[in-house]
Amino acid sequence: MQLVDTGQAKRLRAHFEAARRLSNALLGEAMKRLRQMRTDPVWQWALSILQAHKQVRKEAFSQLRQAYGFSEYALHDFVNQPIAACFPLKRFHFLLMQKERFSKTRCIRSVYREDHAGLSDRTRS
Repeated sequence: MQLVDTGQAKRLRAHFEAARRLSNALLGEAMKRLRQMRTDPVWQWALSILQAHKQVRKEAFSQLRQAYGFSEYALHDFVNQPIAACFPLKRFHFLLMQKERFSKTRCIRSVYREDHAGLSDRTRS
């Protein structure tokens, strides 16, 4: 028993391929922004701030994220413009791509948090 016909399968493959490419583009852009932030001297300064000065440290990293567009909303803007222009998808497929995008930004945020909190030296490059 076949769940989808060949036309539906072809359409689904195309949508999943588009979502995969979008996901890879988002990850690439986020990693590029993270590498740029890490090369900034302000990053090293912010890392050197003692944990006891939480507010100053938090503000330093917040300014870095804002300067380099390293936030969930900035990455949404990066993704939303090509989606609207290139992918006139039905609502369901758009929601699948949105779900994938949000899960990737959460993963990237967790790597960033581990790194700037000084919890893991393995993630630093």
